[in-house]
Amino acid sequence: MSVDYVRRDRVLRGYIEGRDWDEGVEFALVREVVLRSAEFLPNYPLLIEYEWEVLPGSTTFGRGDLVFGDGDGHFAVVEVKTIEGSGKRTNRRTKVEEQALRYAAAWERRHPGSVVQALVYTDDYLYPGLRSAGGPRENDVGPFHPNHPPSSDCTS
Repeated sequence: MSVDYVRRDRVLRGYIEGRDWDEGVEFALVREVVLRSAEFLPNYPLLIEYEWEVLPGSTTFGRGDLVFGDGDGHFAVVEVKTIEGSGKRTNRRTKVEEQALRYAAAWERRHPGSVVQALVYTDDYLYPGLRSAGGPRENDVGPFHPNHPPSSDCTS
């Protein structure tokens, strides 16, 4: 079965862009990634999935946030997480990276032969914005989160 990624992108973007009434902090981050995806993810122009089941038909193994693609077998699995104001930051940083890596591996299993990049997007004051999961934090793939610029006492 062939997937019409262009149509899927249009429908998902329309839903997320139009959901401007949702005041949830984590959804605001999701919406920001989608609205600024041309800037953040220029190599992945298509929004392929939003709130996708890691194991189709079940939420037992989790639900991924976003998957972007180029329509030619290259994907970016993006896990979004609120870090600030949520208790133990270190645990949430670790959790979001583990989720992104696990979800990227699951996506790769569902799409054999594809190239999948695992990314995280957070409001973390130490490592804000979009970056690779599981890698050195200084190798960010995107700009700082605009609402949480680095303070002068934070180094990355």
